[in-house]
Amino acid sequence: MLRNTIKFVALTAALSVACLSSARADVKELVDAGKISWAGEPELIYLQTGEVSTSAAYDELVLKFIDTTPSANSFTLAEDVKANLWILAVGGGGAGGTSKSTTSGVGGGGGAGGVTNVPSVVLTGAAGGSTYAITVGAGGAKAADDTTVAVGANGENSSFDSICIAYGGGGGGAQSVGNDGGCGGGASRGTAQ
Repeated sequence: MLRNTIKFVALTAALSVACLSSARADVKELVDAGKISWAGEPELIYLQTGEVSTSAAYDELVLKFIDTTPSANSFTLAEDVKANLWILAVGGGGAGGTSKSTTSGVGGGGGAGGVTNVPSVVLTGAAGGSTYAITVGAGGAKAADDTTVAVGANGENSSFDSICIAYGGGGGGAQSVGNDGGCGGGASRGTAQ
């Protein structure tokens, strides 16, 4: 029977995880014993029965990962540790498109990153432990300058291993329609020159 929760929540191109521990120990005991661990520098929020905890014990841990460096983030369960995870992932937003400043056209806005919510997935650490890769998608790169016509770059995808993926937003149009993505990029206004 599981009672504690670990939440991974992603906001503005982030990924967050909430974790439930086994009934034998609270989340704090598992973290202190190194049976639940992570790589990266997520924001940590400790909760006790749904309230922010100021006590030494807590039964819920929320980890918010925002570092978009490739391979920087992961989550590990030691052998035989069971956790019920709630995962919320948000892909990186798309960049806006640009138009030549000498035209009447306006670049379209970049699309928002897609959102994926997995309210409950139970994982158990395999022999030797199990590590799950966490990817936080960066926002799309903007065009070099506003004197060119350029479709905005798509945002990158956010994911929790192979369990869930949130697609990056589409880049905004440049005197054209925007790119597909988690949310499509906006079309631009004006005609091609």
